[in-house]
Amino acid sequence: MYSSVPVGTCAVNGLCGSCENCLLLLRRCNNDEIVTIMKSIKFATAFLAALLAAYPAIARDEPAPARAPVFQHLIDCRAITDTAARLACYDREVAALADAEAAKNVVIIDKEQIRGAKRSLFGLTLPSFKLFAGNDNEDVGQIESRITSARDGTDGWIVGLADGSMWRQIDTKPFIREPKPGLDVVVRRASLGSFMMRVGGAPGVRVKRVM
Repeated sequence: MYSSVPVGTCAVNGLCGSCENCLLLLRRCNNDEIVTIMKSIKFATAFLAALLAAYPAIARDEPAPARAPVFQHLIDCRAITDTAARLACYDREVAALADAEAAKNVVIIDKEQIRGAKRSLFGLTLPSFKLFAGNDNEDVGQIESRITSARDGTDGWIVGLADGSMWRQIDTKPFIREPKPGLDVVVRRASLGSFMMRVGGAPGVRVKRVM
């Protein structure tokens, strides 16, 4: 059944609550009002398309994080043309970099360590900030691990994994294969920010990381 809509009221006023209402509204509009509606829809569509097209360019233009000064000073030694002065620069700045790392003022990690850190944080809700340049936006889609602990609580299963993470079941589906220590497990991203846990290749249940 159609909702009651005043005669002469058009969709351009934002009163559509459903597709059926929009059709009813259009039937009550005259030709000039329909033209106005279509122009509004075309404008909104064009604006959205332009915004989406511009977003990748905005992302590409984002400047990379600046190097740490103690590292930049080491890189700058390459520009010294005098051999003895360049060698002295390297000796001085390498020592400064080593001291900064020992004091935990600078942390040097490679790409595999970055991936490992992301895997260890998989499932946690963290603030959105950029730590690394380049491929820092590569998301971990799933992790594979082994169950170290499992108990069936009043609100669902609590499952501990070998990587130290703890996961709680948040749906009411039964595990096809009951989680037990020693079994292989896969946790993957699912829709709407949720995660699915599969034990021993069986169909998964929805889970949330709690530790």
